Amino acid sequence: MDWLLQNRPPEPERPALCHGDFHPFNVMLSPRGPIVIDWNNAHIGNPLEDVALLSAPEESVRTVVQGGQVVVDRAGVSSR
Repeated sequence: MDWLLQNRPPEPERPALCHGDFHPFNVMLSPRGPIVIDWNNAHIGNPLEDVALLSAPEESVRTVVQGGQVVVDRAGVSSR
């Protein structure tokens, strides 16, 4: 865990609105195009978070909000 914290990528130059739980089940198709739903974990952060969540197997990722911060817990390993 220490290695991960010491070698994490730099913060993005431009933080963005992140969904926080982005996966195919949170995208609905409408006559006007796709709509992303379930924004209760939305936050300002690195947009690559949503890319990582989308590419990870659903059963290995759990998004938790602690103290106003989103913590991604992968198989019991927390980012804190």
